[in-house]
Amino acid sequence: MEKRDKTGRYYSKAELLRRGRRKFLLQALGLTAAGLTAGGAATWLLNRRRKSEVSDSPEIAKYYPEAAGYDITQIENVQIGKVSLRIINFSQEYQVDPNVIKTVVESILKVARNHTDFTDGLTVNNLPLGWALEPDGANQKVLFLADRRMPKPEWSGSGYGTTLIQPGEYTVTFVKATTPADLVILPPGIRSDEILAISTIMGVELCNAFIRTGTIYPDTYNLNIPPANLIQELFCNSLGRTVALRQLRITHPDYIKIMNSDQIIVPTDPITMPYYTLTSGEYAAIPTTPFIEKR
Repeated sequence: MEKRDKTGRYYSKAELLRRGRRKFLLQALGLTAAGLTAGGAATWLLNRRRKSEVSDSPEIAKYYPEAAGYDITQIENVQIGKVSLRIINFSQEYQVDPNVIKTVVESILKVARNHTDFTDGLTVNNLPLGWALEPDGANQKVLFLADRRMPKPEWSGSGYGTTLIQPGEYTVTFVKATTPADLVILPPGIRSDEILAISTIMGVELCNAFIRTGTIYPDTYNLNIPPANLIQELFCNSLGRTVALRQLRITHPDYIKIMNSDQIIVPTDPITMPYYTLTSGEYAAIPTTPFIEKR
């Protein structure tokens, strides 16, 4: 059986079947024949191949084998000084902005360079808490942003984000793209949302990936948690909350008031700690653009 088109050309039954399948495929993808440009076709084919990249990626094979079978929606390589950060995004909902990540990390590293030690009158068990910051030594880092339907890596624990430090190898950060909006404690009248909450977690974990902390006094604080870990939590949780407030365009004076109105609760010990705050210049260097945006 043959059929004539508008130009008068005849098509065989096999050709008609082939063209019908192509039209169905394009409709399923929300495309038209005219809209499937060379660039669009290349992008679509790249996205289709990304499922096979899961098994080809050494970072995924070693640190996130649970991701096998899930599509990668975005891959970015960000160079920050001598450090190479590879972003592997599985989220179907959110796109990562690598430029914002680069700017925030550079701001965090600048704080570390400008403040090699802190003795801001903080005390733990009536002992002065002196602490030091330095960049993490690993030059290879990877950030996984997982889709909400994906399992977590075995090593990630029960939280929404965590960082695994492998000396001499990778520093690996995992963030799940689903976080309760009320995770960020804000003043009355200011509402959070999932994007802000995910950005907060990402800020905390990027800090954990790029900064190492330690004490400049002997470890005589009589704590269940190692003092260096306590300081890491203090600084990086403070940074995560700072990122959230900056993205809400809170002014620096109001930011200071908000941070000083609350304290960090240490679950392993019967103590609380004040949030660490940035100077006005350091605060202004944090971009107001979120790490992620809706696709």
